[in-house]
Amino acid sequence: MSTPTSIRLAPPEVEGRTVRFRWSVTPEPSLYRATSFTLTYPESVDVAAVPEAVWWRVALCCLHSQWVLLRPCRVVLPVRLPPGEAEAWLRLCDAQQATLEGNAGGDDDRRAIELIEAGPELTEGVPPRPDGPAVACFSGGRDSLVQAALLVELGSPPALVTVSAAREGSVEHDHPRRTRALRAIQERRSLELIEVTSDLRMCFRNDAAVERYGVGVTELVDTFLYFGAALGVAAARGAPTVFLASEAEVQDNARNGGMIIQHRHAMYSGVAQRALSAILAPAGFSYDGLTASLRQFHVQRLLSERYVDLRDLQFSCWSQTREQAACSACSECRGIALNLLADDVDPATAGIDLATLLPAQEAWRPRVDEFGSVRNVGRRASDLHTVRRLAGLEPARIEAALAVQGAPAPAQKEALTAYTRLRTAALELVPEPGPEPGYRTGFLALQPASRRAVLERIIAEHVAPEPEEEHEEVLARANALVDWITAPLGRRSRVPAAPGVPSAERPVRPRPPDPAPPTEAELAGYRHLIPGREPVLAAPAGRRVLRVAETLLDGNERAYVDECIDGNWISSAGSFVGRFEQAFAQASGCAYGVA
Repeated sequence: MSTPTSIRLAPPEVEGRTVRFRWSVTPEPSLYRATSFTLTYPESVDVAAVPEAVWWRVALCCLHSQWVLLRPCRVVLPVRLPPGEAEAWLRLCDAQQATLEGNAGGDDDRRAIELIEAGPELTEGVPPRPDGPAVACFSGGRDSLVQAALLVELGSPPALVTVSAAREGSVEHDHPRRTRALRAIQERRSLELIEVTSDLRMCFRNDAAVERYGVGVTELVDTFLYFGAALGVAAARGAPTVFLASEAEVQDNARNGGMIIQHRHAMYSGVAQRALSAILAPAGFSYDGLTASLRQFHVQRLLSERYVDLRDLQFSCWSQTREQAACSACSECRGIALNLLADDVDPATAGIDLATLLPAQEAWRPRVDEFGSVRNVGRRASDLHTVRRLAGLEPARIEAALAVQGAPAPAQKEALTAYTRLRTAALELVPEPGPEPGYRTGFLALQPASRRAVLERIIAEHVAPEPEEEHEEVLARANALVDWITAPLGRRSRVPAAPGVPSAERPVRPRPPDPAPPTEAELAGYRHLIPGREPVLAAPAGRRVLRVAETLLDGNERAYVDECIDGNWISSAGSFVGRFEQAFAQASGCAYGVA
């Protein structure tokens, strides 16, 4: 293994309305252009009221996802986190590493990140009241529009937090359509909108992970940035919960050997949200989303049917120029357009021009060769849904929609021809895409009882439920991964003590008596097979002997055994073998250890 990259985090610095986060990296990696970033809040947010411990969690939120790209690395904090928290952050990184490797066809599951704590222990501030106000991340996309509307309907009107952060080659955060959405949501729902500015997305080279993993660095960082910025607002306002929309597709997962890999956008999956909630629980904060049971087209349907006055605000394409309402060429625009057409809504509502979109998408095909693979979790469901939409939209409906948008006749003809070819080819590959899936009742059950019933009533008015057995394995794997990430925090005991007996005083199971040794007569026919006495082993000079002692399972051993079983890491998969080899080699004073 190569020499680890050294990363040292500096304490967060608060100056007026700006918080600066700094770190150093040795040797200097190709990932970063700068090793500091800022969050600047408006005057309506009392930055000075936010405890230092919260700013440290914001720093870890925004930076930990990059450590996987820098591994092997050693991260040094000048503070000590509460017991178990450092390991929980490392397990979040482990889960992200497994997802990146699994979706890219890799198999590097060795933990190669070390987190070193030194200095004073963090002290939590006064926790917010459980009945405090809500804070919700807001981007102007369909998910954040629907979640904001749901919170209002549920009687918890949130303060909306948006982050404006420039990124090289993109105008998404400085676009007239987004500006309009930010302004209009305040007027149409009487909500406060808080805009936080940041330069984090300019700190790194966004293509640094493309060659190996096929993702931009912003895909790994953005939602952690949005949550971190909103957490600062929540701490200043005494809000106990930060909401960020996370749809059902992002909850998809699969088992790959001994690892659970998630959707490629797992950085805002329910697993990540629940894990961060567990980390922040002692400070009184939680992280949640209302749409985890809903697929993207379900969310689009609620926006089209229930929140009609908001649907013209949708800003979900990130590939457009400043002059375009949407690029009308990318896969995101294709999905939005087909879902809107299926609900009898003109795609122009979302700024999409069909005469441009359909020729651009003519070559799309469902990737049936990957349908049986655990790689690219969620791709099969996405492709099946696209084919399902194509099957339900006859060319005559597309012709009528093109006429409504009023493109020149030659352009309409070209677009209709392209659509017909696209539809025919897709249905030849997947002639039976199956029925439309419903909302995932099992994920809705994760919501607090105080809002679950009303939320389900709202959803059920627009979407049918999916039988729970169809997603129970996905939910079970998600729960197992959450339990494993959060186990070091001690929030859940998998080894209950005997009734009335503290765990440290559990009774020891008596050993059975040793059997009587065999007699000489019994050994007569086998004596020649019995090896001689073991040679006496002398301790080598300068080394100590590591003996195999009597098995004891009353300390960390039992916890590690349970961790292996719960995570299905009972063979060479997972991080245990590598961690053991490193620890054994270090204890033995050797360069390497091979298990």
